[in-house]
Amino acid sequence: MASPGEVQMIVERLREYKIEEDLTLVTFDEKSAPELLETLNNVFKQLSKDHDVDVRDEEIQATANRMMEFFPVIQYNFQGEPEQFAEGIQRGERAVVYPLLVHILQRLPDLKKRAYLARFLRMIDVPEELFADPEVMDKFQQYKDLQESFKETHKSTERLRGTSLQPTELKREVAQLEGEKQQLKTKIHQLETKLKKNDNFTELYEVTSKLRKEQEEEARLSERLQEQIMQLKQSELRFFQSKKKLQDVQAASHQGTGEELLRRLEEDVQMTRILCLEKLPSDIQQKQNRLKQIQTILELPSIEELQIKDLQGAIQQEEGRISDLGAQLARRQQPGDDKLSMYRQQALIVARKKQDALERLQMRKDELREVEQELNERREKSGGTG
Repeated sequence: MASPGEVQMIVERLREYKIEEDLTLVTFDEKSAPELLETLNNVFKQLSKDHDVDVRDEEIQATANRMMEFFPVIQYNFQGEPEQFAEGIQRGERAVVYPLLVHILQRLPDLKKRAYLARFLRMIDVPEELFADPEVMDKFQQYKDLQESFKETHKSTERLRGTSLQPTELKREVAQLEGEKQQLKTKIHQLETKLKKNDNFTELYEVTSKLRKEQEEEARLSERLQEQIMQLKQSELRFFQSKKKLQDVQAASHQGTGEELLRRLEEDVQMTRILCLEKLPSDIQQKQNRLKQIQTILELPSIEELQIKDLQGAIQQEEGRISDLGAQLARRQQPGDDKLSMYRQQALIVARKKQDALERLQMRKDELREVEQELNERREKSGGTG
């Protein structure tokens, strides 16, 4: 069961992410089991469109299975048996739902990214016997090749997004990093000088090197352990699903002859073959189209070079004209009793021209802001597709 602080966090994040904006601790505590399950599904809906389902129209068992099949994507490790956990979700038990909400809401932005990538990187479960078919094997290999291409495209997009800074910001960041680099060099030199005075420097250096290697190995083993735990959970979930299928087959075997059972199994095999030969090529085509869209976005010409530069040049021209008009006005307003009355009307005309020029300058600046906004939107779209 979640602590009071975690419950408070759940309510705050549900409001912050506009999942339930008017929620309070009292109304959250008063939620019934079906309402709590609906809230949980709304949170899952933030991660993937696959969960954009009205749980009131879905079988309760299907809802639990759908959520549990998504656990590997969000890296959620539940305690206990899969059957018992599924029943806890179906009953909307707070001891089951609250920890799941805490896990997701604490890292929702990161999990959104994981869920997006999982849509394109998840492996299709193809029965081993179908790999004997060369066409199935070829399509499956195409699918894996597209996934690798997607990974490279996504990495390129992330790099572009990370370097999309203004030149002044880049220079400032480089200068800061150079300063930090110099400070580190100074500290390292001071430490080396101090340690070399120690009689046990060589022995101490070897021990610290071994310690660092052991720490790296420990981190690697810890990461590997987490992967193994996730694989175990996935295996348990597949076992749970296979066990249920076995129960369904056994139940069906009592309701018909052996020939009917064999016929149903043949139908299942035929359906699986159709999915591999029809759905798999369709998925590959969708991913190819998506990849082409991303590549097209990445190949778009630079807006800074084509449009912003032109607009900045136009602004400079307008500023030059304003400066010239101001100089003319200043000359015409120099002291002179006889000439002052003659130039009053001309000064008004120049002032109006100056105002017109200022208005045109403002329009150019507005156009520049619109172009910058369009550039940011394209970058965001390029990052979203990546």
